[in-house]
Amino acid sequence: MKLEHEKMTLVKSGKILESFFTSSAFIKKFCVVLLKKDYEFKFVPFLVNLSKDGIFMDQKLNHLEIESKKYFDCTGVLQLPKILICIFDYQCPVYVLNASEDSFRITEEHTLIFRNEGDVDKYYLVGASVHLGKNDTSGHYVYYKKNSIGEWKRYSYNNEVEMEEISKIPNILIYKKEN
Repeated sequence: MKLEHEKMTLVKSGKILESFFTSSAFIKKFCVVLLKKDYEFKFVPFLVNLSKDGIFMDQKLNHLEIESKKYFDCTGVLQLPKILICIFDYQCPVYVLNASEDSFRITEEHTLIFRNEGDVDKYYLVGASVHLGKNDTSGHYVYYKKNSIGEWKRYSYNNEVEMEEISKIPNILIYKKEN
């Protein structure tokens, strides 16, 4: 694999420590590690502004695709995290939802595909945060989490509450990498 070769070249040249890729639990779990054009590396802990070039989504948000070369300014992605946190920016004019389909079904399968140098990594939705309120300065967040047996649970103030359908698009989607 080309990226594995680039990583080992950096390790052999002394520019990075090999233990870096295996020792940091936070980086391994949550950060995209990029190799920059000047052979520096960069951590990207969140994917933001999902209407940016290089990210494609279907209208119901059931499926997202990320093209690493278009989305990231880098020569390659050295490491993908186990968890991807996607934060939506609804202020962006490119992101337009049809008013009649302005809802999100938490019970359907939601996938995220990350394309990197010919490799494809698949992620599954495991959590979502939804803002309830009239505007961004007031309101309340509820969180949906998929448990170990595949059931969705709803939480408010860290307590499990009754599941109910909300016609709101999530502000945050959390995906877990397929094993």
